Amino acid sequence: MKKLGFTLALLAGLLVTNQVKAQSIEHQIAEQVCSCTQTLIENQLSPALKNIVISKLTAESEEEFQQNLVLYINNNQQQAAREFQVIQSMSDPQSPYSRCLLKTQMNFPNVDINSAEMQQFVMVELYELECEFSAALMAFGQTVKP
Repeated sequence: MKKLGFTLALLAGLLVTNQVKAQSIEHQIAEQVCSCTQTLIENQLSPALKNIVISKLTAESEEEFQQNLVLYINNNQQQAAREFQVIQSMSDPQSPYSRCLLKTQMNFPNVDINSAEMQQFVMVELYELECEFSAALMAFGQTVKP
């Protein structure tokens, strides 16, 4: 009876370990994406603009999001111009942000990080890590893709 209990406990432990390992790739990717975003982009943006970007995911409509963005730009023209340069730099393949994301991809050579399914899993992990800005940027990327 003790052998059976030990065997069942060992089997349950292995199943839990395998499940954690399966989830850990998404979590590790999310941690790296969050780190890239926080250190290279997010720290250069005002809390107001970050909140507007994050609010795109919860806005009642695209119009509401656009109105908030235009209002921010009109009230903070110089700061908004600087911040949009930072955001625009994200698309430059030679930017530190792009290189950081490329390094993340290289850390997981057997994982298709760009697949829609993987991005959904990573977005969930980003929310669990309380890295909403990175999740919002990822959502923007998904809506822009052809």
